[in-house]
Amino acid sequence: MDNVINIKERLLKGMRYTEPFTFELPDKEMMTVTIRPIPEWKNAEVESMSLEGIDLSTIPEAEITKLSTGDGDLGQSMMLLAMQAKGSNMIAKLTQAGFKADHIICAYGIVSEDSQPIFTAEEIGEFPCGIPKLIADRIRVISGVGKEAQEQITNFRKD
Repeated sequence: MDNVINIKERLLKGMRYTEPFTFELPDKEMMTVTIRPIPEWKNAEVESMSLEGIDLSTIPEAEITKLSTGDGDLGQSMMLLAMQAKGSNMIAKLTQAGFKADHIICAYGIVSEDSQPIFTAEEIGEFPCGIPKLIADRIRVISGVGKEAQEQITNFRKD
């Protein structure tokens, strides 16, 4: 029940919600940053950026139908596309787009005490390997993006 209350508070608080996020650096030092959710418009920007220059015609129609109804997983569809694009530079494009998306999410979602972004996407790119993805994944969860967040919201609606 506490989880349901926590989700409701977060949804109602929206962009004003922040939380500390602690992670370990490669040198074993612990670091804590303050993060906030990304809004719908920023998520749409990141999602569309990750599809730029990619030929979606190679995704099977069944996958497109699942995506259009909200039942699909964009990440799974992109992996399917990447597997079908053997030998092309599409895998490189998908990988680069994923990194850029994480950097943009972190740049928007890592904030100061007064909820102002403190890093640029370029600065996030200078972080140790794996750290931007780790932080971006948590920002996605508190933003309601991704499977884990959607499961939490579904459980909230049931209660």
